[in-house]
This record gives sequence, C-alpha cells and structure tokens, in this order.
Amino acid sequence: MNVFENVPINFTGLQKEIESGGYVQDGRIIYKKIKAPSYIEGTDVKLKMSLKSAGDRWDKSGSVFVLTQPESIDLLDVAMGKKNYPELSNQKGYPGIKLTEDYIPALELLRFMTPFGVGFYSDEEKHPELVYGRPISVPSWENEVEWEQDISHLSSELNGEIVIGVWLDTWTKEGYEIDLELVYSGRPLAQPKVLPLVNTIYYAGQKHPDLFAYEPLKLDFQLPEDAKNVRLYCLVLEYGYRLNLIFTLHFGVPH
Repeated sequence: MNVFENVPINFTGLQKEIESGGYVQDGRIIYKKIKAPSYIEGTDVKLKMSLKSAGDRWDKSGSVFVLTQPESIDLLDVAMGKKNYPELSNQKGYPGIKLTEDYIPALELLRFMTPFGVGFYSDEEKHPELVYGRPISVPSWENEVEWEQDISHLSSELNGEIVIGVWLDTWTKEGYEIDLELVYSGRPLAQPKVLPLVNTIYYAGQKHPDLFAYEPLKLDFQLPEDAKNVRLYCLVLEYGYRLNLIFTLHFGVPH
C-alpha cells in the first residue's frame, strides 16, 4: 500500500498536494489519512521507506508514526492550533510525551537518521568537491537510502482508517523527498494489543527532550489483570554516543 510517493518534506519550502493529508510544522511533518486493509486473523506488516536529499546536505533525525486514535487529542490538533496537550502528559515542561486518560502519544513505527546529502549531492560531476570526501572503499555515492522494518507486532494498529505521518528534523527549504509504503502479507498472525506509553520526539508544540539530563521519565499506567505475554518495546536512535538504558517496573495494586 503506497502512502507517500516523491513527497517533499522541508522547512518552508516546496510542498506537494497530499490527498487526505497535508503539511504542518512549516513542512517538517507530512501526514495522510489512509484506509488500510483489515485482516481478521492478523497479518505480517513491513514498512518500506526511501529517502533522498533535495538539497539538504546534513544528517537529520526522522520518525515515521501513526495516530492510533485520531478522534482524540493528537499532535496534529496541536500543530493546527485546535487543542493543547493535556497537562498530565507533561513532565517538567515537556508536553505531550506521556499517556493520559484522554491522550495517547503517537505510535512510532520507524526512527531513522539521514546520511549526508545522499541523492542530491551524489552527482560528483555537479559536486566534484565530494569526490575527495569519498573513501576509496566506496565506489560511488548512493542515489537514495532505503529502510525496511518488520512492524508485525504493531499490526493491530495498522488496519482500517488510520493517520500515518513522517517527521524530519530539517531546517532547510530544500529538504528531502520521501517514499513510504506498507506491505501486508495476509498470513494469519496473532495481533497483540498495543498501547503507546511515551514518545519523546518533539513533533509539534514541543521542545527538544533533554529531560534525561535531569531526571528519569516516569509514567504510571494500568496493566490489565489478565494480560499475558507482555512485552515492552523501545525505539532508540544512537548516533556517535554510548547509551545506557535502564527500565524499572514497579507493580502494585491500584487504589
């Protein structure tokens, strides 16, 4: 299922008409409402995305997400000035990062980092200065970069009417071009219940989440008493730094 094809994403630059979707955050977020296929017995799902620079030469972080309950408060409402993040979703001035009774954070499908200028600057005739930066072991620069991610464990949130989007932390008018598709096998597969707990990407109306320099991120949530085979997933983008992650779960009887 094609979601985006050659769609520009940038900062205050060229925009393309997106059927049942559009742009927010000055073009740094693209989104689209789609009607995904539904499989009663479940299915495998893969996400495929390709990206090429349209002139941005830097390395940028990005995120592909889905809004699981568009009828509730979400980041698009905030970006369009319609609503504010609930107060309880904040931690020390970082709004919209935690689950509340009336707000579910965006469910992240893929987190990625763009390589330096791949695509636009891959033409060494137009940009001969880059020839000297290419290692001998690399015969040529790629024309685009591709990601493929198995997201079958999130399949219960990827059927029917959903809103899917891409955020890219670019600050140039040129930005990038994005292709995105979802691939459904139709093979019967268990569909676990999915509950997004936290999301620290600063999509809209938020700021860079450096709260971890000051304190841990804490959240109270209720796990159903009959829950089985519970798994906690965490997406991390590591770039040139060593990360130490510590998760602590405290179980108690709710009042």
